[in-house]
Amino acid sequence: MMAKQWTDLFLWKQFQRGDKNAFTNLVNQYSDVLYGYGQRFSADEELIRDCIQDVFLTLWHRREYLSETTCIKFYLMKALRQRIMRESTKWRTMDIHNEFHLQPLSPGKWLLYPYAIQRHEYLRKIRQPGEPVNSEFEFKNPFEAQVPIIIVNFIPDPNGGDAVIEELSIAVSNHDAVKIPVKMAPFQRLKLINEKQVQVFDRNWKLLETVNLSRPFPKVASGMNNLSIDAVFTGEGLPKLHLEIKTAGKGEDVTAHK
Repeated sequence: MMAKQWTDLFLWKQFQRGDKNAFTNLVNQYSDVLYGYGQRFSADEELIRDCIQDVFLTLWHRREYLSETTCIKFYLMKALRQRIMRESTKWRTMDIHNEFHLQPLSPGKWLLYPYAIQRHEYLRKIRQPGEPVNSEFEFKNPFEAQVPIIIVNFIPDPNGGDAVIEELSIAVSNHDAVKIPVKMAPFQRLKLINEKQVQVFDRNWKLLETVNLSRPFPKVASGMNNLSIDAVFTGEGLPKLHLEIKTAGKGEDVTAHK
């Protein structure tokens, strides 16, 4: 135990001095340990990996101001737990501004599109007689009226269960809800790709199926919109859905100058 403590202490001191090899050793030695620990607090693999990366990047940028530690593992675990808790809270309703997408046109030329994005979390509820179980939220579209891009991630109950989705329904403002006849297993993703179709992917974005909608998905108006989502689950557990909705503005020409 003493040898391990001295090893950690030496590695930490070298890292604090800006030794990139020591930092690389930290990342290689503790990434898998942190991932396993992060699964205690979230079933969202992407969230865990992003939080681990953020922890290491923050450590590197603040290395000169960090206190000494004789147990790097517990130090990193605490930092990761706090990061996951903070990011999980943000997910409940998160607005993202100033996100952009570059579409290549030709060598050295692109179209730059601004996006308005909002994220929302839907928690499975036990259905009671007469009680609504849909989740409602507002979405502000600063651009022209359009069919939004919608992505739904199915996050299973971290405490276990075999719940699956039998059907989704999404409603926009005064339009009737559009029923999406899909079955989704944990970690699968659904994407509304146009007004008539959705696609289902696995956790690695491998396409599993394309589903045609019974009627066109409505546009979100320019300005404030009311959206609601409902899901029909079967099986046990209390999973949740991460919903992302985005709209795009007009593209702007971007040219690389030599």
